[in-house]
Amino acid sequence: MNEEGRMDNTIRDGSNIIPRNNNMPAMNTGNVPTHYTGAYRDDYRDIYRGYRYDRRNNKEMNIFKSEENYKPYNDADEIFETIVAHLTKGVKFHDRMMDLYAFLGLYGFKKMHEYQYLSESMERRQTKCYIIDHMNILVEDKCDEKGLDFIPKAWHNYSRQDIPPESRQQYIEPSFQGYKQWEEETKELLSYCANELMYMGKMADFNEVMEMIEDVDKELEHLEKLMLKLKSVDYNIEYVMDMQEQLCDEYNEKIEQLFVEKLEEDKIKRKHKTKYSMEEQYQRRSARTGRYIRG
Repeated sequence: MNEEGRMDNTIRDGSNIIPRNNNMPAMNTGNVPTHYTGAYRDDYRDIYRGYRYDRRNNKEMNIFKSEENYKPYNDADEIFETIVAHLTKGVKFHDRMMDLYAFLGLYGFKKMHEYQYLSESMERRQTKCYIIDHMNILVEDKCDEKGLDFIPKAWHNYSRQDIPPESRQQYIEPSFQGYKQWEEETKELLSYCANELMYMGKMADFNEVMEMIEDVDKELEHLEKLMLKLKSVDYNIEYVMDMQEQLCDEYNEKIEQLFVEKLEEDKIKRKHKTKYSMEEQYQRRSARTGRYIRG
C-alpha cells in the first residue's frame, strides 16, 4: 500500500522495489527472480542428478545410477539414445541374473528373469523401430557395465555342485536388493527423460516413454510383494526352494502369453497396412456415400 492506503503497482523485496506485472498472478518467490523461465526445468533436473541419494535404501546411492544420463538434453534424439543404452544394459542385467540363479539352482527365479529378458528385449526392439520410423536415425548398441559385475569371479573356479545351502541363502537377499535398485533406477531415468520430452513439447515421444514407465511401475509392484513374502520368512532356504516350481509354472505361462500377444499385435499391424495399401488403389471418394471408388 502507498501512503494513502491504496494498493500500488509495485512489489517490495527488502530494500528493492520491483514493478508489478498486472498480467502475472501474485506469488511469493523469495529472492528468486520471477522472470527466470528455466527455473522449473533446472529444479527438476537437480532432483534427478546423480548426487541424489535414495532415502529408502539407507541413503546409499543406487549402484546403477550414472550421472551422465541426467544431463540437460537438447533434442529427442539424444534422449532416446540414452533410453536405448539403458534398455540394452537391462537386457544384460536380466541375462546375468539368469546365470546367477541357474548356478544356484533356483530355477523359479531364473524363469522370472527369463521372462523379463524376453519382454525387455522386445521393448528394446520396439523402441529402436520407433526411433527409425519417427526420427529417421540409427542408434548404436552400446551401454556401460556399471553395476553388472555382481557374480563373484571366484565362482568360475567351482562347480555348482560345490555350493552349500547356506551360500545359496546368503546371496538371495542381496540379489533381490540389486534387482529392486535396477528397476528403481530405470523408473527414475525414464521419468527424467519423459519430463525433458514434455518440456520440449514432444508429446508423442512423451507418451511412448510413459508406456515404458507404466510397465516398470507394475514390475516394481510385483517385485516388492515378492520381497515382502521372502522377508517375512527371513529368506528361509526351504521356503525359497518350495516356491521355485510354482514360479516356473507361472512364468512359463507368462512367456507363452508374451509371444501370443506379440503375434496378435503383428497381425493387427499387417491388417492396418493392408487396409491403407488397398485405399491407395482408389482415386476418389463417392460424394453420396463417402466411400472410395476404384479409378
